[in-house]
Amino acid sequence: MSDPTENYYAALQLMEGFVFFNFKIGSSPVFMDSDFVIDDGYWHTIEISRNRKTGSLQVDGTKRKRAKSNNGRKNLNIQSPIYIGGLPLNRQSPNIYGDGFDGCIRKFRLNGIDIDLRGTANNSYGVVTCYTNTEPGHYFQGIGHALLANQQQIGSDFQLLIEFRTAQKDGLLFAATDLDGVGVTVVISDHDILLKLYTGRRMAMIPFQAHNNFTVCDYQWHVVQVTEIDGLWQLSVDGNMANNLRGTVRLPGDERYQFYAGGNPLSNPDAVKFKGCIRRLEVNGGVVPVESSVEIVGVVPLECPIV
Repeated sequence: MSDPTENYYAALQLMEGFVFFNFKIGSSPVFMDSDFVIDDGYWHTIEISRNRKTGSLQVDGTKRKRAKSNNGRKNLNIQSPIYIGGLPLNRQSPNIYGDGFDGCIRKFRLNGIDIDLRGTANNSYGVVTCYTNTEPGHYFQGIGHALLANQQQIGSDFQLLIEFRTAQKDGLLFAATDLDGVGVTVVISDHDILLKLYTGRRMAMIPFQAHNNFTVCDYQWHVVQVTEIDGLWQLSVDGNMANNLRGTVRLPGDERYQFYAGGNPLSNPDAVKFKGCIRRLEVNGGVVPVESSVEIVGVVPLECPIV
């Protein structure tokens, strides 16, 4: 929290595992830090306060540290908003070090009042329920995407495998397209899986429709596979084949595509974003490490909540 020019501010941060509190009400900032690290996966309680020119820091009930500003005014003149967990991308600060907070906050009290961070926040970005029970995978929050690769060719033979789970009846799982939408898209559409192929002149679709009350939106793990051999495309879900196209669909052989998971801001930004977990993604037989994507927005890598 600060004034617009950051002549006056207060910030609480983690630096190399240590708690770091600094504030400024005059020409020189005041600094204090904890005597021990807290990046151990356990719950910790941090209390900071400021009374006129004196600030204090206490961690887990240990001896309170105090520091005093030798100059400046007694009041900390700040303006809204107050940021919790990090700063937005368009807001930079010379007094904030490192990336946003990666962890859980279960209680937040300001001036003696308990604050519901999710219920009262004017805006939130990348903030989800704090799960303590997780398993390997990547959690897509339904607000973003992962740019897996830039400027890739699909070729005459193509293979895709996605293992996922979701409770959402719509969402974009995978797209390999150019700016005009030419390429391959796999979506969940009203509980069904739909493979879309667009050559620039022709749109073809292969649906896998639910039978006997089967659905991929039951938060159980399901496997979608797409294969193309010399223009012949096939779609299967959990080993069950969909009705194939009559004839072949050949995409431009020299075209370069962007590979996305969860959403496609390039050519289909209005598509419903995928909300759920992906634990396996393979393209042409090779595992795609989502955590090493060119760009990740609204995705928690390497952890899927168990609910």
